[in-house]
Order: sequence, then C-alpha cells, then structure tokens
Amino acid sequence: MASSGMRIKPYHQHGVFGIAFIIVISSCILLQISAQTIATEEEAELQEGDDNNNLLFGVEHKNAEQRDKHHAVAYECMLRELMEQPPDDGLYCNLTFDYWDCWNFTRAGEVAVHPCPWWIPSSDSLRNATKICMPNGEWYVSTVTNQTWTNYSTCYQPVKETNVMIVFYVGYSISIIALSIALFIFFNFKSLSCPRVTIHKNLFFSFIFDALFQITFFALVASNKDVIQNDGVYCKVHNVLKQYFQLCNYFWMLSEGLYLHTVIVVAVFSAENHQLVPYFIIGWAIPIVPACLYAGFVAHYPPGPCWVGGTPFEWLIAGFVIFVLAVNLILLLNIVRVLVTKLRATPMAGSKNYTRAVRATLILLPLLGLHYIILPAAPPPGLAADIYSYVMAVILSFQGLFVACIFCFFNGEVMQTVSRCINNFALTHTSSSLGSAACPPRHTKVSSRSGQNASKAEVVCSPLVA
Repeated sequence: MASSGMRIKPYHQHGVFGIAFIIVISSCILLQISAQTIATEEEAELQEGDDNNNLLFGVEHKNAEQRDKHHAVAYECMLRELMEQPPDDGLYCNLTFDYWDCWNFTRAGEVAVHPCPWWIPSSDSLRNATKICMPNGEWYVSTVTNQTWTNYSTCYQPVKETNVMIVFYVGYSISIIALSIALFIFFNFKSLSCPRVTIHKNLFFSFIFDALFQITFFALVASNKDVIQNDGVYCKVHNVLKQYFQLCNYFWMLSEGLYLHTVIVVAVFSAENHQLVPYFIIGWAIPIVPACLYAGFVAHYPPGPCWVGGTPFEWLIAGFVIFVLAVNLILLLNIVRVLVTKLRATPMAGSKNYTRAVRATLILLPLLGLHYIILPAAPPPGLAADIYSYVMAVILSFQGLFVACIFCFFNGEVMQTVSRCINNFALTHTSSSLGSAACPPRHTKVSSRSGQNASKAEVVCSPLVA
C-alpha cells in the first residue's frame, strides 16, 4: 500500500522479506538505526521532483528543526502506510506521503485540507494546502506532469511578492484612469457616436470592472488572512466575479471582431441600422456560462479557503479565452482577405478607416492573449521566477491602458475631434465668451431631397472608428 512518494526499497536491500508482520517489526528497528541513510535517499528523491511539489519551495531546510520534523513526518507516514487499512464504509484514496506531508485516507470525491506544513521552506503555516481525491478513489493526477499533485501554491509566498503587487496596483490604477478618460471622450463628443464606438464603450467598462475586482480581490481577500481563514461566501463570490469580468474582456473583444466581420464581409461595407443586441449578449451574457461552470467545479473541489490558490479548473477559464481568441483571429484574417480582394478590384471610399480598424484589433489580440501563451512556462523559484512575475504583472495590469490607447488615444479621428474642441475653447476663452464654449461639429453643405443646399453636421465618427 505504499504510495508512489515513498519507497520500501531500503528494507529490501537489508534482506527484509516475508510475511507482513515481519516487515512491520523489522521496519521499526531499521528506521531507528538507518535514519541518516533514508534521509539521504529522501533528499535525493526530492531533488528529482517526481511529484513536482518541490518546485514551489527550496529543498534546503532553513534549520535543523524543519529538517528533523520533515523526516519524522515521512517516517511516521510510511509506518502508517504499512500498518493501517482504509475504512470499509466506502471508497477511499490511500493514505500517502507526497514528499512534504502525510495525507490521510480521504473519501472518494472529497478534498483533503491540511494547514501548510511549517517545515516547508518559505511556507506560510496560516494558510492551507489541499489534495483532491477523485471519484474513482485515486488522488488527482496533474495533466501537465502526469504525477499525483498536491496544491501547495497557496502556501508559497515569494520574496518579491510585495513589489509585484505594487506593479499590479499601479498598472490597474493607470488602466482605470486611461479607460475613464477614453469613456469621457466618447460620451462627451456626440460626433463620435456610432455602433462600433458603443462596442468600444462596453469593452472599456469591462476592463474597468475587471481592474476594480482584481485590485479589491488582492487587497481585501488574497492578502487578508482573516478573510481567508473565515472562508465566507463573500470572498468566493468576489473570486467568481473576478473571473467573470476577466472573461467579459475577451468576449467584448470577440464582439469587436464580429462587428468588423459583419460590416466588412457580410454587410459589404455597410453599418447602417446595425443591431447591437447580439453583441451585448456576447459581451455580458455568454461569459456567465463559463463563470458558473468554474464556480460549480471549484465548489466541489476547492483549491483552498475562498477558492484562492492554483486549481486545474482555472484552465476552464483559460480554455474559453483561448477559444475566443482563436475565433477572433480567424474572423480578422478573413476580414483581411476580403479587404485585400475587394479593394484591389475596386478601391472604395473610406477604405483606410476599415484598414485601420482591422489593424488596431489585430494588434490587440496578441497583447490580450500573451499571458496565456507564457503561463505554462512559469519557472521554479529564483531570479527567473521573479522576472516572470514582473512580466506577468505588467502584461495583465496594463491591458486596459493598451486598449484605451489603441481604440481612443491613438485614433486620428478621435484626436482630431478633441483637438478641434480644445481650439474652440481657446478661441472662446480669449474672446471672453466662456459661457458659449462648446465643441460643435464641423458643418458641410449637402444636397437635400428638393435639390437645395442644406446645412448638416458632419459626423466625424466613421462607422469603424478604431
């Protein structure tokens, strides 16, 4: 019944064979006289990292007390493996030692929760580690390493954690400010009102909500030990909402690509009477589905209190995001194909607007999906891990700033409108007519149905303000 984590090979090497009670008695004697030998073998196995839990922590203990306790737990667990039998009232996962702690028999379909072992280097003993017993009575096996896996990620506190969190706070705060300014521009200048700007506004709102929930989750939940230990409903709901608004970012980006595809490919360069209801459903309603699926799975197999910590079910969210990014990329590539084909055959007015819109969306796709590409490449603790943490913090927290810049601040038509408003304000200010300061749209002469010239405000916003 010995687990994959501990081997009884040392006892075989000493010629201990035979029936079970002889093995147990001999083991007790040999454990006392060969402690150093077994400890050396254990350290070698830890260095091999068969279970990969040691990747989270340095193998070297900080002091002799940690080392002695670690070895004592290993020996005690191995004896229990030899002597104890699982309960007979159902299906259980075996008692096992995972190189760091001893996990008791656990009923199939349940999650075992242990305080983080204080003998693990860099571990916070006030947090909890978890190990999932699958419905078939086997411990959860990582799909990445193909080894049994224990979630010690909540125990580990990187040395540079505070500095990384500062990057998160600063990045998300700058993104919120930039997105708020962009929304002010879009709402204040009516000449920019058009369907795609409406989609831009909702995309900006989703990034603002995501940033707010990320900041509050870090500040009020993840870094608050009292909240974690209470394990209340509030922190779990907060966690799910954080996942939901992160999904909304990508589904609204899909709406951006789908709108471009509909206008350019399906409607043939026409955005008139374009219904936006489907885009609202895609952006705000559909993300509820993966968010609820995530909540359901982690409720049955929680990674820890408040559902904080690494869990394989996070790949459910990542899977939806990668799928959405892939669909968006396919749509945009098809748009590029149609644009090149149509514009080569018959150059059309306003084609530059369409090209800029497609280019802006194409630029954002890799920016928004980059962290999912490098996520599996997380290195073990060390300098590389610190650099990785900073890079991830910058990519995630500054996404809102990138979106605001590409869709608003770097757009020529938007900046032309803002510049004209500033010039008008300066003119009215110098003429002491502050009360009449306004930003009227330019006017052009157009022919009315009766053939007479009529004054009409020029809508600066093309159907595809990028």
